[in-house]
Amino acid sequence: MKQIAITVVSIMLWVGVFGQSNSCKELFISEMIEGNAPNRALELFNPSDTTIDLSSFSIRLFQNGQLTPLIIPLSGTLPPKSTFVIAHPAAKPEIKTKADMLDPQLTFDGNDAIVLEKTGGTQVDKIGEVGVDPGTAGWFVPPSGSTKEQTLRRKYPVDKGETDWGQGKNEWTVHPKDSVSNLRQHQSQCKKTLIIFDDTTVDSATFATGIDNLTGSENQLSVYPNPTSGRFSLIMNLERGTELTINLYSVYGELLFKKVASSISGEHRQQIDLSIYARGIYYVQVIADNNIAMSKVIYQ
Repeated sequence: MKQIAITVVSIMLWVGVFGQSNSCKELFISEMIEGNAPNRALELFNPSDTTIDLSSFSIRLFQNGQLTPLIIPLSGTLPPKSTFVIAHPAAKPEIKTKADMLDPQLTFDGNDAIVLEKTGGTQVDKIGEVGVDPGTAGWFVPPSGSTKEQTLRRKYPVDKGETDWGQGKNEWTVHPKDSVSNLRQHQSQCKKTLIIFDDTTVDSATFATGIDNLTGSENQLSVYPNPTSGRFSLIMNLERGTELTINLYSVYGELLFKKVASSISGEHRQQIDLSIYARGIYYVQVIADNNIAMSKVIYQ
């Protein structure tokens, strides 16, 4: 079994060139779920440093190219750097349990335009084009996705809404239908955090099990194959029962995959599929009790 080097991860305030943008001020749409009917949800994100009064906003759905929208008024407040989820009341439990608001009018399809509007008629964010019906394929999302029967998540660098869909369509990543694992977990540069990887490495990935900082072969982490053509496996040997968390991050720090398991001991395998993402560099993080290990994974 091939052993790989690991890097130690730390989280720090990021105050450099990629620090909080002046644009991190206004509410925007951070996730859209358009799954099997009626699995519909929208996630909103407050990127600012102040609480936002949601009663100043509404969601407007323009169905099939129509010019008259269904209007969903919002209510309540949203704290800084937090998300707000609106869902259809008949959506599956995995969506409803994460919802802050349920509304039966949330019945959009992939060929509908969705507008986040502020009191006074100011559009602050948009998916699609009002007055245009893109057909059954939905709105195109580069490089090869669409809004039809997909989950869309806003990319990590995005720090504000975009009302020009010609530009906005480039700000999303596309995920499989009914993918809800990231709901309420939006990652944004406006949170002023960045994962920093230092140059500390060891020959084999070892970590503590909660008793001692063990360095023998009893507690090892392997990634295979690496580089990978899509799927790879994490193979871990834990000496005793351990609470285990596995996180997969993009190079921008966006959380793409998360799994938590309790009382893990002996050999534990976890397969992760990168084929739905762009080729490049990813980071897999393993947290065993209070100890952290991380490895770079190359998808080519």
